[in-house]
Amino acid sequence: MVATACKEKYKFEKWQKEAFESLLLQKDSKHQRISSQIELIERELMQMTLVEMERRDVRIDSEKNMLTEKRQELSKMLVQLIEEKEHREEQIKNRLLEMEQAKLDNQMDYWLVQYQRLMDRKPDALINQEIQLEYAVENILREANASDYIPLFARHRISIETMEILTEEDMCKMGVTELGIRKAIIKAIQEYQDEQQRAAKKTKDIEKTKDAEPSESQEADAAIAPPSAGVTPSAPPVTELIARVTSDCVVCMDSRSEMIFMNCGHVCCCKTCSESLPDCPLCRQKIVQKIRLTQG
Repeated sequence: MVATACKEKYKFEKWQKEAFESLLLQKDSKHQRISSQIELIERELMQMTLVEMERRDVRIDSEKNMLTEKRQELSKMLVQLIEEKEHREEQIKNRLLEMEQAKLDNQMDYWLVQYQRLMDRKPDALINQEIQLEYAVENILREANASDYIPLFARHRISIETMEILTEEDMCKMGVTELGIRKAIIKAIQEYQDEQQRAAKKTKDIEKTKDAEPSESQEADAAIAPPSAGVTPSAPPVTELIARVTSDCVVCMDSRSEMIFMNCGHVCCCKTCSESLPDCPLCRQKIVQKIRLTQG
């Protein structure tokens, strides 16, 4: 039941984020301007292709060369605008991430302020109990990263003798509900006992040899911290431009033309027919890129 509710909440939050991103794109003046320019260039390329197909036999060489140069220039502008559009969309996504991070930071700051206020109102009786808590008990809790449970152990008046015989079940009854914290406390207690045994053994050895010649000093053991694992970044997905046009495909003559061929700039094929074409069917230039129209 809880898992289903969490899943539904996650879906709703994801939908809200996507809707807000879409709204930002719609309201962003720079993104709208770039999109409008892309549509104008696509419309111009499509019209030029239609005119060139209708008058292919009667057009003189100079006019053909002029059209070719214009198509190539428009094609370069189209590629540049598409890159600017994708860059702007990436900027808006980054802005959304910054807004989301700022929201999380504000929530964390609010929680910390409330926590500090709660700590400032701690009862005097509890403060006195914490003061009376043995240093060894407090140090064990700090070593186990369980400082938040110091007031709990102080309220139960846990001495170091009691601490050494505590079990996970005892701590669970006291209110230490986190399994990881309980295991960390047990481990810290064991380390404390080992240290006490080493200290007692060292004291006994010193007492045995206090009347003899001084012995060589013992070296302390060094702790080695495990290396942390790294995170591999993932590459962002590649988006596709989608649209509709009205001219017929010169290959199948049935579907509408919807692909722009780079670098010639002709709009003369549907998506299905263009997939297997290495060259433009009108000018026979090599196709270096195929862009799907964005306008209807």
